[in-house]
Amino acid sequence: VSTQSTTMDAILLGFLEQAPSQQRYLTSPYFPSKAGGKPAWLNLRDLPDTKCERCQGPLSFLLQVYADLDVRETTFHRSLYVFCCKQNDCQGKSGAYKAFRCQLGRQNEFFPYELRDRAAEEEEEQRKAKSKAKAKSKTQKQPDNTGVCQIPLCVVCGCKAESCCPSCSAFHYCSDIHRQEHRRSGSHQCESTVEPGDLTSMSGGVLPEFELVVEEDDTEPSGQQEEEDDEDEDEEQADEGQFTHELDLLRKYQEEQAQTKMTESDSKLEGELMEDLFKKMAVTDVDETFTAFNTAVAHHPEQVLRYWRSPASSPLWVSSANQIAVSAVPPCPICNGRRVFEFQVMPQILYYMGESIGDLDFGTLAVFTCESSCDSAPPGHYVPEYVHYQACK
Repeated sequence: VSTQSTTMDAILLGFLEQAPSQQRYLTSPYFPSKAGGKPAWLNLRDLPDTKCERCQGPLSFLLQVYADLDVRETTFHRSLYVFCCKQNDCQGKSGAYKAFRCQLGRQNEFFPYELRDRAAEEEEEQRKAKSKAKAKSKTQKQPDNTGVCQIPLCVVCGCKAESCCPSCSAFHYCSDIHRQEHRRSGSHQCESTVEPGDLTSMSGGVLPEFELVVEEDDTEPSGQQEEEDDEDEDEEQADEGQFTHELDLLRKYQEEQAQTKMTESDSKLEGELMEDLFKKMAVTDVDETFTAFNTAVAHHPEQVLRYWRSPASSPLWVSSANQIAVSAVPPCPICNGRRVFEFQVMPQILYYMGESIGDLDFGTLAVFTCESSCDSAPPGHYVPEYVHYQACK
């Protein structure tokens, strides 16, 4: 997401694509939007607290959105981060979901003034591959430390570390939970006595990594996020037949997936899980809010993010229960100004993440940020923003 404006008149939809073969494109110097993996931090030194306030365990990094604003020099770079607790007892509880905003001017202490051109780099790599220029080079490329954090990071999740291995001091951890799980994974060779495992399978490990790409929503005019209900169908909307049109769209989407970057197996799994989404969120009582949600999502069932930063913006609620008005959202902790809706995380993202999500479950996570996107004190620090949890039903 690159907004380059104070507000957004158009709704932007976020979709997940397989991570690029060159993993560096999802690291800090490229200012990515991404889901899963480890955070690509903007401020490389003053990292936020990513512990669950309820269970005190480590939160899992869910996604980050690069959303620069053309309001002043200090918002030239601007990233928003969302973290969630995967423990069952913490679902829906305060402190189990955190969002942070970080912004920097173009001239800053962490990144060069001139931005990297990913498209040009990819083109050059393709050219070299075709000309077989990847042969042994006589000159060794110097390591590039741009974007490398200036403090120790947890080897498991990439968040701020608080301790290191007492035996070898080679690995750092954000918590004792991640230290123990790193040992059990078999990746810690100095003390591990168990079979090797995948870090993404650990209860507190990272989620599968995807690139987050956005495009403008072409299904409705800006500002029309209203419920469109027909009076003559109010008695039949709760029936399973209500979802016939949406499921047909989902099947059509599955057929078209062969033309996308997703693999055939991923496409098949995704289609099945999208159908499960509609069944899971089906209600027995007529809920016009859910009907509006269902209709809007059916146009692009694979969307995982809806971004709409505008004075008139509001979330696309899953149901009429547990909504929140903008006036009830707590003010910005820095300037005490009003927060506005900026984006929401859609439940489809849970299915992309597979079993690694643990007990994480939600209908939507609505993120409200400071209306003026004020600067922290000192500038560049991570500012906590407000996350509102709404259950599936």
